[in-house]
Amino acid sequence: MATKSDFTAEEWNVLQMATTGTVLYLSTIDAGFWDTFKEAGHAGKFVASQVTGAPNLLVRDLAHDARADYAKGEKPNANDIVTPTLEHIAAAAAMLAEKAPEDLEAFKGFIVSLAETVAEAAGGVSDIEAGAVFKIKEALG
Repeated sequence: MATKSDFTAEEWNVLQMATTGTVLYLSTIDAGFWDTFKEAGHAGKFVASQVTGAPNLLVRDLAHDARADYAKGEKPNANDIVTPTLEHIAAAAAMLAEKAPEDLEAFKGFIVSLAETVAEAAGGVSDIEAGAVFKIKEALG
């Protein structure tokens, strides 16, 4: 199993942008004012649960750093988040397929579960959110 120390800073940034971008993408794609707070809260709880609860070490490291980034308020720019997020997700999956293939399915599961958690947070999944989750799954391959 790979961990954060197996990646360069640039590679780790791609993985982190895939993680935080997923939250931003889903929370901004169909966001009502109060829905955004609910979605952020659910995303935070899900990520926190993965810090110690994920069976995969790579996912634990990703969740740990994502949680720390959220606590510091470090988030990618929400403007035009769709394309960069999907590109980071695809790049992260390709990188893991090459560098840590044993962790690829765990990463995919983490990203999809994170997206679904955010989408479901505010009273159900809208058609727009379902489309976003589908695009994320496509980007993962």
